Amino acid sequence: MMKPWLVLSVCMVLLLPAPSAFCQEAPAGADKAAGADEALAWDRDFDLLLELKNTPTKTQRAAENERAALLKERDGLASKVAELKARLAAVEGTYTTEALLTEMLRQDVADMQSVRDNLRRWIKADEDRMSDIDARLKAIAPSGAT
Repeated sequence: MMKPWLVLSVCMVLLLPAPSAFCQEAPAGADKAAGADEALAWDRDFDLLLELKNTPTKTQRAAENERAALLKERDGLASKVAELKARLAAVEGTYTTEALLTEMLRQDVADMQSVRDNLRRWIKADEDRMSDIDARLKAIAPSGAT
């Protein structure tokens, strides 16, 4: 009768790959080249995973949200400035007493000089804010997608 440990050891020998596959020594230069190839393969795989996932980071999302809010505010200011300039042109140009009276009532002032000064001041404030927004948009442009 065969001993169980002997049967087991024979099966192990038959199932294991040839020792030459384990014991082969690679040349010294080949080991460094293989390591570099493996590192490049990992880098490519990692880059592909990032491209595949392509989810923006929390900072990128915050920058994009800020950029969208600034663009929305700038668009609103641009339309407001255009309206104020049209109102100022109506008062400064060949105005009618009706246009002047309407603007004076709108601003709740009693003279034409105050109407003009208010409109000019509001236009300047809105244009200054638009300049600030443009500067901020330029500052966040490299980190966000434009």
